[in-house]
Amino acid sequence: MQSNLLNALAGTGVLLTLCAPCVQAQPNSIPNVRQWAASSGSYVFGASSRIVLDPNWASQLTTDAYVLKSDLSSLNGSNHAIITGSPGAGDIYLTLSSTNAQIGTEGYTMSIGGSVTINARTDTGVFYGTRTLLQYLKQSSTIAAGSIVDWPDYPMRGLMVDVGDMYFSLQWLENHIRDLSYLKLNTLHLHLTDIYGFRIQSTSHPELNTGTSPLYSHTDIATLVQLGQQYKINIVPEIDTPSHSAKILNAHPELELKGLGGANTQPNMLDISLAGTYTLVGDLMNEFLPLFPGPYWHVGGDEYVSGWDFSHNTYPQLQTYAQNHWGASANGVDTYLNYVNWLNGLVQAAGKQTRAWEDPYEYTGSARSLNTGIALELWDFVDPQSAINSGFFISYAVSCLMK
Repeated sequence: MQSNLLNALAGTGVLLTLCAPCVQAQPNSIPNVRQWAASSGSYVFGASSRIVLDPNWASQLTTDAYVLKSDLSSLNGSNHAIITGSPGAGDIYLTLSSTNAQIGTEGYTMSIGGSVTINARTDTGVFYGTRTLLQYLKQSSTIAAGSIVDWPDYPMRGLMVDVGDMYFSLQWLENHIRDLSYLKLNTLHLHLTDIYGFRIQSTSHPELNTGTSPLYSHTDIATLVQLGQQYKINIVPEIDTPSHSAKILNAHPELELKGLGGANTQPNMLDISLAGTYTLVGDLMNEFLPLFPGPYWHVGGDEYVSGWDFSHNTYPQLQTYAQNHWGASANGVDTYLNYVNWLNGLVQAAGKQTRAWEDPYEYTGSARSLNTGIALELWDFVDPQSAINSGFFISYAVSCLMK
C-alpha cells in the first residue's frame, strides 16, 4: 500500500515526509554522547521550568541544582525554582538512583520527554548530565525526545595555563573554569611559577612578592578553589623547582647553582646541595599545600642540569652531596632524584599525589631512583609504555597557554 502511494505521488511535486512517528534527530553536543536512542515527541524548556530534586538525594544534589539554576538563568534570564518532589511537564529532575555500573562515577543517563530526568551514581555524574543539557538548550529551547547513556573516556581531562610566565586575570580563570566544565573537562593545571613570575603571594617569604606583579592572593586562590569545586574542576597547582626559579633567586641569590670558581652560573636553577634551598622550598610547600584541597600537586622538576653536566661533573657540589649521603658510588643524578623524591614526601604527607614532568624519569642514578608513586606528565621524549612498564602512572598536558 505504501509503495503504491509513493508511486502515485511521484512526479506530482508533493513533498512527503515519513516519520515514525516524527522521531527527531539526535541533538549535538561536545563531546558527543556515547549512546542515544530516539523516541517520539520533544521536551520544551521555558521560564516556568523547575529543577526538581529526588527527595532521597536532595542534600547531595543541592549544590549542583543551584549551579544549574545560575547557568539556566544566564541562558534565558529566568529565575527557575528548585523544589523537592516529582517533576511535571517542562521540569528537570535530578536523581542518584542509577544502578548502571557501566557509567562509572562520572557518567549519567538522561531521559528526555515531557520532562528531563538526569540520573547517575554520583553527584558528579548528575552534574555532567546538566552540562549536556545546557549545551542542548543553548541551541534550542525544544529538544528531541530520547534517552542517553554517557560516560568519559579518560579520568583526567583538562587544560594547563602558564600563569607564571604570563598573568591571566582572576576573572579570566573563573570564566575558563565554567568553560571547562561546560565541555565536561575536569582539570585546571596552574603553572604558578616560572622564569618571568612567581605568581602566588607568599606570607612565609614576603620577599618573593616584590619580584612579580600582579599576584594571586590567598583569597584569590580560595575563590578559584571554591568555584572549581562547584563546577567539578580539580585545580592542580604547580610550584616548579629546582629549575624555572629565577624569581626565587632574585630574592635569594645565595641559592643560585654555580660551578667551580663561579663558572657556569645558572640564574634559573636552585642549588639543591644547599640546606637553604630545602628550607625555603619546604616553607613554600607547607604554606601553599593547604590552599589547594584537590588530590594532586605538581612539583615541576623539569629542565634541571643536563645529562652532559651531570656526567662531566660541572657542578661538583651535587656529587659531593650525594657521596656524603649515600656513599662513594653516588653521583650528582642521585642528588637530583632525591630532591624530587623529597618534594614527593611533602606532597604525600599532605594526602595528595605528586605529579612531575618527565625529566627525572629520564635519568638513572647510582644510589637513588625516582619514586614510582609520582605521576609523570609526558611531552615527546619518553615512550609512554616504557614508563607504564616501569610502574609509573602517566598523563599528558592537553593544552598549554603561554606567552
